[in-house]
Amino acid sequence: MLSRKNLKFYCNTDSKIYLKEGSATDLEFIKTEGIDFICTHPPYANIIKYSKGIKGDISQLEVEEFLIMMKKVAGESYRILKKGKYCAFMMGDIRKYGNVIPLGFKTMNCFLEAGFKVKGNYY
Repeated sequence: MLSRKNLKFYCNTDSKIYLKEGSATDLEFIKTEGIDFICTHPPYANIIKYSKGIKGDISQLEVEEFLIMMKKVAGESYRILKKGKYCAFMMGDIRKYGNVIPLGFKTMNCFLEAGFKVKGNYY
């Protein structure tokens, strides 16, 4: 329901936006190298719960379990993204018991391990 609400905007382009319920850990319905751009903002591990008991909801997971699932997301993202195209993810860090957990860095590492490279600035 949140996704449907957030996708109600006007976009002056010929591109199509598809909404499919499921998990980014298994994107078998998308062909290999079939996507031009990925932009994702995963839920932060066990900070804001997006559902009550939906199977596969990674917002319910603690950090280590969350990262296991993010490795699957990163692998599927790498598989479906066309070579030379871009993937962007937004992820911040979290605090637990007064300590910072570098969730953004740990998630980026999942994507690096899947084969992604960090794009540098060119002047």
